[in-house]
Amino acid sequence: MTPYRMVAGLILMLVGVLLYTLNHDYSIIVLVAGVVVVASSFAGSQSRIKRRVNRITSSGIIDAGVQRIRSGKMRISEAEFTGAMQKLEDILAGQSVMPEFGLDSVYLSFTKYSEAERAAAEITSRGIRNDVMQEKGSWKVRILF
Repeated sequence: MTPYRMVAGLILMLVGVLLYTLNHDYSIIVLVAGVVVVASSFAGSQSRIKRRVNRITSSGIIDAGVQRIRSGKMRISEAEFTGAMQKLEDILAGQSVMPEFGLDSVYLSFTKYSEAERAAAEITSRGIRNDVMQEKGSWKVRILF
């Protein structure tokens, strides 16, 4: 909730009511504008919405990997996988496509070499082994476990 929008909307609503009592032509427009501004103050902030979407995206990727581990399609421990992936939640959330899961690694896709190098440097700074690989039309950062 944004208090500035709330105050501005309430002021507009009061002005609209005052104009309505004075039989002014634009009173309904001002009153409706006040209601809209007050209603918009209850909308979530962009940063909070983005954090929520990022958390949902990264947790979905982690859940998909955990399911692969439980089904035996990946040969790493669940604790090691979730620990490493939780360190990389912000990078995972920025992925436009679902990462690929190998037997003992995860492949993140990037369209440009510079993006892949930047992500690889960030992953290395967090203490996780990785390398950059070129595929046909994209670049992959392989996270090693």
